[in-house]
Amino acid sequence: MRPTAASRWTNPTWKFIFASLALFVVVPGLILSIAGSASASDIPDGVGLWDPATGQWHLLQDDGSIDSFYFGRPGDIPIFGDWDCNGTDTAGMFRPSSGFAYLTNRNQTSAATIQFHFGDIGDIPIVGDWNGDGCDTLGVYRAGEVLLRNTLTTGPAEIRFFFGTAEDRPFVGDFDGDGISTVGLYRTTTGLVYVRNRLSSGPADHAFFYGESGDRIVAGDWNHDGSETIGIYRPDQARFYLSNRNANQMADRIIEFGEPPWVPVAGSFDGRGRPSPPPNPPPAAGVGSVLHRVNAGGPEIPAIDGGPDWTADTTANPSAYTNVAAALSSIASWNVSNTDSSVASSVPPDIFATERWDQPAGEEMLWRFPVPEGALVKVNLYFSSGYDPVGAPGERVFNVRAHRYTVTKDFDISHSAGHRVGTRRSYYEYAEDGFVDVWFEHVTNNPQLNGIEILRQDRPELDFEAVGTSTENGDLLRYSLTELAMSQPVEPRIARLGPGTFASRADAPDPVFRLLNNLTMRGAGQDTTTLIGAATGGPAVAGATRSRLENLTVE
Repeated sequence: MRPTAASRWTNPTWKFIFASLALFVVVPGLILSIAGSASASDIPDGVGLWDPATGQWHLLQDDGSIDSFYFGRPGDIPIFGDWDCNGTDTAGMFRPSSGFAYLTNRNQTSAATIQFHFGDIGDIPIVGDWNGDGCDTLGVYRAGEVLLRNTLTTGPAEIRFFFGTAEDRPFVGDFDGDGISTVGLYRTTTGLVYVRNRLSSGPADHAFFYGESGDRIVAGDWNHDGSETIGIYRPDQARFYLSNRNANQMADRIIEFGEPPWVPVAGSFDGRGRPSPPPNPPPAAGVGSVLHRVNAGGPEIPAIDGGPDWTADTTANPSAYTNVAAALSSIASWNVSNTDSSVASSVPPDIFATERWDQPAGEEMLWRFPVPEGALVKVNLYFSSGYDPVGAPGERVFNVRAHRYTVTKDFDISHSAGHRVGTRRSYYEYAEDGFVDVWFEHVTNNPQLNGIEILRQDRPELDFEAVGTSTENGDLLRYSLTELAMSQPVEPRIARLGPGTFASRADAPDPVFRLLNNLTMRGAGQDTTTLIGAATGGPAVAGATRSRLENLTVE
């Protein structure tokens, strides 16, 4: 049976805007909460249900539709979080019979992409962003003790403290909006809810009654105020009651949805707050080919380099790749005749004559493009400051973000290129999920875009420096990278190498580099070792010193 849903608001002026996840899950016979990322997004959290008899998930979307898929098996405990730090929460399962967690980065029927052991038989899993890095990881509640870990790997708890009693049931959320998830408790014997804003032992910061016996707790940022609040699922009514305050009060929203035996979840679901991709499949283009071109805010422009034309984005025919209705973005046109040296001769000058700009009333402007899954792409963004009232440096400043990384922060077109001068900013990205997402975030005045171009790239080469005492079983590898197009350095990192593999993935912290799969270290016996592969920022070079490394493969 496919579920249906009805929603009833006690506040008819409530508006959907994207917010972060706090997720709570209940297994039959337990009240259990599992929270995901505490970072803010663009629309409020939603609710879903998991059928423990079949392993089928049902996620309620904003338009009333329901996305259903299978993941897990009877006896598992559903968990939900942002495992790959991209702002979207996806399914996971905790197997209490073994203490293993099984996670997927897609809300689709699929096999687990991440699995590891954490906890003991009988532990209650909890999920949250314990350190504020935008990534969700696992924890467990063990009879009044909280054990948390900051990576999705097998290993000991990194944070431990006591809170509550053995009879309490835990839930997790960013209750004070500081970007860090903390633990709350539901005491089934009294119906009291206890919320604490620190990951340490101590008294609750808030205590209140909510719900009735038999209710199952969920939580999320239901009103986009940056903090996460309580809700309940009442199985005998198949109804959610969501509150915008952590207090004893009437529900602000009621949703009729599901079947009594099902387990409630909440979070920021896959694709929420993003424009739907066009119905055509992503282009299967070769290396170096243009995948997409859009003339933001203007009509179609014929290509002058023999490639595809620049597609239109007008008021009457807005681009299918941007969230026009949700962002309330608008278009404008100006006379811009000059460009700086960053703009290639293959770019039509008319690109800089129109723009799409984003006012603050709606969601942040987002562009989303389908591309071949796993492809390395180069994203070219074209800008020109044409509006005279904000033409001076400092009068229009915004951020550009790709997935979880800020690729350019506090970008000021007039300061960088001058008023009415076209310029380009570029970055590289691996499209691991088959999409390229580009957000434009307000800082001062309104973000804008004149044109966007996405090209498929070949894999560049990286040189590394290997230092330290070399042994057959391990070396220290020190590497330092600089993203050339944006000139953003990545801090040096050190990883210990095992025979043939890295002991840990060499992930750059922020914002543009990440070493990915199938990279091979060559050059044993030489003064320079070269890593053949790719990084999200394109070519980068560091000094190199010989070390005993032979055909080292990075997994």
